[in-house]
Amino acid sequence: MVIRVTLDAGDEVTGDLSCLRYDSSHDAYWATVGGVEVDICRIRKVAGAGFDRECGGMNLYRFLGELLIDGGISLKDTSPVKDTSLSLAEVERLHIMAVLREFGGDKSKAERRLGISHATMYRKLSEYGLDKKYGK
Repeated sequence: MVIRVTLDAGDEVTGDLSCLRYDSSHDAYWATVGGVEVDICRIRKVAGAGFDRECGGMNLYRFLGELLIDGGISLKDTSPVKDTSLSLAEVERLHIMAVLREFGGDKSKAERRLGISHATMYRKLSEYGLDKKYGK
C-alpha cells in the first residue's frame, strides 16, 4: 500500500509501507516507507488511498499497523511479539514484565511508558500474579 507521510520539518516520504518495528535500545518506533526508515515520532500526517490523517505517537503506530494488516502483510512480519499463538492476556503480561524489567522494577516509570494509571498497574500486577514479585 502506497502512503505519503509528512514529517515534522515538512519533508515528505512516499512509497509502500513495508515494515513497523520497535527499537528497544533507543526506545523508538520506526516505519519503513518506500525503503526509507522513518522515526514515528517525526510523522505528523499520513495520507493514502481514501485517507488523510493527522496523528502521532502510539495512535499512529496502531494506525500504521492496521494499514499493514489490511495490506495483507502478516502479523508475524510486523508484531514485536513473534509468537502469535499467545493470548492477548499472555502478551500483555509479558509486556508489563519487560517494561518493569527495563526500568528496574520502578512502577511509576513503567506506568508512564505503558500509558496506564497507578490503579491499573496494581490491578494488572495482581491479575497476572506479579504483585508478589513487584510489590503492592
